[in-house]
Amino acid sequence: MYTALIIGVIGLLIWATCSRLELASLANDVFFSAEHKARQEMSRAERASHRQEKSLAHQAVRFFKSIGIGIGLTVIGFGGALVYALVFMT
Repeated sequence: MYTALIIGVIGLLIWATCSRLELASLANDVFFSAEHKARQEMSRAERASHRQEKSLAHQAVRFFKSIGIGIGLTVIGFGGALVYALVFMT
């Protein structure tokens, strides 16, 4: 039963981390105009490097959210703990 709960907690952590990273990247684009001005003053190579780095981060977040690893682990973990509690504890 504890293993299932640990899997559920790990799923919640993955889910929360991916959501937080996505929200932080969206907030950076909207609220940090000083960073935007600094980016405009960068050379083309520096801007391309920055875009690629940001693109890779977005792809990783989308991958984990689209497959639903966090959600899947959460459901499997807590669902397994619930099933275990209902079947074996009664």
